[in-house]
Order: sequence, then structure tokens, then C-alpha cells
Amino acid sequence: MTPNQPQTLLLSDLRPGDEAVVASLTAKGGVKQRLMEMGLTRGAAVRVEKCAPMGDPLEISVKGYHLSLRRKDCRGILVDAMRAAAPGAPQDGKGGPR
Repeated sequence: MTPNQPQTLLLSDLRPGDEAVVASLTAKGGVKQRLMEMGLTRGAAVRVEKCAPMGDPLEISVKGYHLSLRRKDCRGILVDAMRAAAPGAPQDGKGGPR
């Protein structure tokens, strides 16, 4: 992989401050439909805003609004990571660099 090439990950693997683009949805049935209705479609830019203190749910921003998703549902979303949080940025769920 080259330095400029995006890395495909699960949305659940991202940390606060990370930005990515939805590559595909691997969720099935009603969960996949619900995620698509909430704007998580291929090519949509997402940013992990923060994580709850116990690690679940994640708050993400997508298409101009904030959305909280369970990690279980985030595991059904493949993303191409575009920018990681800066080294030393807070990873305790209180947000990342802005």
C-alpha cells in the first residue's frame, strides 16, 4: 500500500477524529436498509466525532448531521480511511482534533 492509498477498515475500527468514505455495506436485511436510509451509502464521507465512555455507541457525522450507532452495526460498514486522528489526540470519547 502506498502512503496516499486509502486503507479499507470497518467503521467500528475508527477512532474519534478519523475520517473515511463508505466503501460498502456488509450488513444484511433490515439493518442494511436502515443504515442506507440514514445516509450511509457508498461514497458518503463520515467522521467519527466521539465514542461513549464504555466504547458503545459511536457518534459519527455524515451528510451534515450527527448519528449514534452501536459498534455492532458499525461492523457492517466498510470504509476507506482518509485521515487518521493526530498522534496524541484524545481517544477517550471526548472528541478529536477539529
